Amino acid sequence: MVRPITRWPFFAFLGGAMFCLLASITCHLLSCHSERLLYIMLRLDYAGIAALISTSFYPPVYYSFMCDPFFCNLYLGFITILGVATILVSLLPVF
Repeated sequence: MVRPITRWPFFAFLGGAMFCLLASITCHLLSCHSERLLYIMLRLDYAGIAALISTSFYPPVYYSFMCDPFFCNLYLGFITILGVATILVSLLPVF
């Protein structure tokens, strides 16, 4: 019996890529409005880049560690925690 291939890692990566592109489009569209909005949009753009980088690790890590669920969950957990932390820091006004 053949197990079906899990597709959520690809969907997570595609979601991160779409968020990155949406943040970049929004940044380039609205950055010329005012200087204050420029800084907000640049932080959003950096958050999109961080989301893309974080989610791009999901498919290779998941499929590489498919036979060892403990390490798969460990790596994906650390990647998710560090990715969310990076996104939150990039959205801070001091950044």
